[in-house]
Amino acid sequence: MSVKLSHDTLIQKITDLEKRIKKLQKFETAFQASNDAMALQDIDGKFIEVNAAFCTLMGYSREELLQMQATDLKPSALHTVFKQEQNALKELGNIFLETVCLRKDGSSIPCELSGSVVQPANETLIQLVVRDITQRKLQEDILRRYEKIFSLSQDLIAFVDGDYIYQMINEQFCHDHGKTREEIIGRTIAEVCGEGLFTQTVKKQFDRCLSGEIVRYQEWFECCAIGRRYRDVIYYPDRLTDGTVRGVFTVFHDLTDFFEMTREVKEAEQALLDRSEQLLSLINAAPDFIFFKDGEGRWLLANANGLQLFALEDVDYIGKTDVQLAEYNEPYREAFLACQKTDESAWRRKTLTHQQEKIMHAAGKVKIYNTIKVPLFHADGRRKGLVVIACDITEDIRASEELQRKNKEIHDTNIALQVLLDQHQGRHEQLAQQLLLNLKRIVFPYIELLGHTDLQEEGREYLQLITAHLNTLMDSCCTKLDSPCIGLTPKELLVTDMIRHGKSSADIAKLLNLTIRTVEVYRNTIRKKLKICGKKINLHGYLKEKFS
Repeated sequence: MSVKLSHDTLIQKITDLEKRIKKLQKFETAFQASNDAMALQDIDGKFIEVNAAFCTLMGYSREELLQMQATDLKPSALHTVFKQEQNALKELGNIFLETVCLRKDGSSIPCELSGSVVQPANETLIQLVVRDITQRKLQEDILRRYEKIFSLSQDLIAFVDGDYIYQMINEQFCHDHGKTREEIIGRTIAEVCGEGLFTQTVKKQFDRCLSGEIVRYQEWFECCAIGRRYRDVIYYPDRLTDGTVRGVFTVFHDLTDFFEMTREVKEAEQALLDRSEQLLSLINAAPDFIFFKDGEGRWLLANANGLQLFALEDVDYIGKTDVQLAEYNEPYREAFLACQKTDESAWRRKTLTHQQEKIMHAAGKVKIYNTIKVPLFHADGRRKGLVVIACDITEDIRASEELQRKNKEIHDTNIALQVLLDQHQGRHEQLAQQLLLNLKRIVFPYIELLGHTDLQEEGREYLQLITAHLNTLMDSCCTKLDSPCIGLTPKELLVTDMIRHGKSSADIAKLLNLTIRTVEVYRNTIRKKLKICGKKINLHGYLKEKFS
């Protein structure tokens, strides 16, 4: 009975062992077939088993690894850290960390290591799962660089998922919205930018992008921190490998300054256009003939009178030289060629030139033009343009010639009149001399005899005055005082003459049978008319100085 039990027990144990072996074989198969690099090491760090993925990752064969310690796969600089990690694993029972391993060729690979303490059959082992995270590190590095670029960008950049929730933003986005990153990440567009803007503008464009379309539009936005800004907005769909759009990258480029500058440029262009139209109207309204040419002598602009002058109204003259235009109108050929020569003369002189030019018109008439040519130069001395202004002076010259002829006739007439005037003056002087001679021979003797008669005092004073006047008959004094510009009446003139001869107001009143008060009135009136009223000037002395 006991033998049978022992046999059954043995059979059971063998069966259990076979099951365990099969299970171990399955584990071994799974262990070796795993894409993850896996290894078993003892508590001291010696490798007990490694799978094919671990061998491939480390570049060693299985036999080589089973002769190695875990520290052999670590850079020497990390040995101390690795021991600390091993101790932590033994203490905690499991560990998960990022580290660096050395391959057989000496290259290092960033790894993600998961370690667990296992105890099969009362034996303590350490199970390691190692994953190569080189690509992930590269992606993370690229992502960090992108984030750095985003942070430096002046544009507003954000990633918003399909539920309109912000998942990523750059610093400029935070700055312009006057919010921190924490106040924006995890919130919807409506919460950050306002329900009105989201409903009226953003949602429609955003939904188009979620359907797979790249959307671009421009709009005014109110920003809490910087006020109203005009922005160019681009939405890019973020697609998964299967084509599904999981979110939207948004880029806001500020165009406010450009928009304002464009508006100012348009206003300036319109003002320039208006100014050009005004200038062209002014040029066309000018009676002169006005032309503009470039540095090569090509016509750029001519006013209506200028085109009419050379009969170019129906000719495409712009960009053509005088030589080329001469071919369009044979009657003006010589005029065009002459203009080219005088243009070149103005260029050589490098200053404003002024000359007269004759142009033979189609009707055979020759007209004379007063021409001004102003050469313009670039800063480096190259020819820039030529301004030509011509004025028809044919009639002016004819009028000038006629005026000269008439002036000569007037000059000849003046000479004849001067001869007659001289003859008249001579006759006048002869009469004056004859009058003086007659006064001296005939009148003065009687006055002298009258002075010897018995005359009253009053009569003698009259006689003295008569004698004085006769002595100054040809004197200019009386003529000056009698000038219309002074405006003295005959009585005022008589009072003035008595004052000039030293008579007092009392003497004048007695001689003219006036009151002294009346004489004073006369004196004041005379001072006013002589324009010395109110001035400290002696009237007698003034008359003696000015009218003697």
